[in-house]
Amino acid sequence: MIKILQVQNEINASVDKFIDYKKEAMELIDHACDADCIRLLYKRYFSYMKWEEIAVDMNYPYQWISGGLHQRALAQVQKALDERSRE
Repeated sequence: MIKILQVQNEINASVDKFIDYKKEAMELIDHACDADCIRLLYKRYFSYMKWEEIAVDMNYPYQWISGGLHQRALAQVQKALDERSRE
């Protein structure tokens, strides 16, 4: 019984840590990215949508969503991370 409680506590701690990481990522995206990039990143990485679904939902060509816009979004996030590391 004690072992089960220990495992449950470890699982709860891991879930809490995951939630904290997710909140941190969302805050970074919210402050670093433009509106289209925020929508794209949320749909892809928090709602787990496929590129095709995102393209239809955002009314953009698949190639733009999976290539250009995604690269722009990642560049914005990377810039914000670089700025954070310099502080």
